[in-house]
Amino acid sequence: MVTDTINGTSNQRKPTTQTASRIATSESEHEISETGAFVRQRNRFTVPAVVDLKTGKVVNNGVYKAGFVRTREAYGTAYALVFRRLDWLDGRLSQSRCLFGDTLTDSDIRLWVTLARFDAAYYNAFRVNRNRLIDFPSLWAYARDLYQIPAFGENTWFDHIKAHYHVCCDPGNPFGIIPKGPDTSCWDTPHRRERLSGGMSGRR
Repeated sequence: MVTDTINGTSNQRKPTTQTASRIATSESEHEISETGAFVRQRNRFTVPAVVDLKTGKVVNNGVYKAGFVRTREAYGTAYALVFRRLDWLDGRLSQSRCLFGDTLTDSDIRLWVTLARFDAAYYNAFRVNRNRLIDFPSLWAYARDLYQIPAFGENTWFDHIKAHYHVCCDPGNPFGIIPKGPDTSCWDTPHRRERLSGGMSGRR
């Protein structure tokens, strides 16, 4: 069982690959406290709807469109849109520690669940294989930055991710073989993104 502390409350839950997407409450702007818990900010701002919408629809949903389409044309369209958006995000995150400045928002959390699964599952099982996450310098450093916050890293289970997507979601794997890689120890390597902000707390 894993205990998550969210806005001062503790919840016992079994670890799942979905936990990170439920870390935030209905309020979309949070920061990380010294204990790694999400706390509501006093000064909230409106997340630009177009950026949030495009990231959710194109990246989070786009990998599924690429993975489950039935025609080459539809696959090609979904594939191109996913990487166009990832390229854009890589550029944006070269200038900003989070998607919107120094503040973690619900948009960061929603993007996180796709990035955490990308190399372990989507790259192979869903055939979104132009680049791996580790090939995007800023996105990869950003993902490690988030992973090294306990609320993210301690609730991310790469073995569960691989087992689910390669056994349950991959019809081309009838014998249920789970890949040995990729090596996940690299998630703990230094990200050096402190230079982009005044610093976020909650680091391990």
